[in-house]
Amino acid sequence: KDRPDLMARGEINIPDVFGNSDRMWKAVEKYERKNAQLYYDIEANLPEGMDKTQYRNIVENFVKTTLSETYAIHNKRQVDGTYHPHAHIMFSSRQFPENSSGITEKEMFDSRISPKYDGYSKKRYLYFIRKNFADSCNMDLVKAGRNPDMKSESYKTLKKNAEDKGDMELAGIYR
Repeated sequence: KDRPDLMARGEINIPDVFGNSDRMWKAVEKYERKNAQLYYDIEANLPEGMDKTQYRNIVENFVKTTLSETYAIHNKRQVDGTYHPHAHIMFSSRQFPENSSGITEKEMFDSRISPKYDGYSKKRYLYFIRKNFADSCNMDLVKAGRNPDMKSESYKTLKKNAEDKGDMELAGIYR
């Protein structure tokens, strides 16, 4: 097929007790209570025209400040022939301790050892994630000598802001 493959994948902040992300996600499924939020996942656009190393840096700079994550970076070909670089990031809903020596896999799901992230409402957390991801992209855009133009607002908000300013050409970009 005329389709690009996966550009990169990785894992960050996986506690030693699990060894790798595959084992961590299996433990999440095994030890979390029924009906629990097992993980969060986001799909995030990446700036166009960067290489695999730059995309990996953006994602790793973003995820190293958050939780235990697994990520994949894709550069999917669109109908019009252009490519759409984006990242899939899956992260734990728990705050695992930095040092897990002497702790069993099962104990890692005890709320006294690894509390759930619940300091944010879902909406507030979404804005937090969007802002941090845009900041990570913009930091690497500046390093690459490019304009830091990644936005954290939704297309709906960007369109409304453009319309409020009377810029219908810009508003037309945001579907």
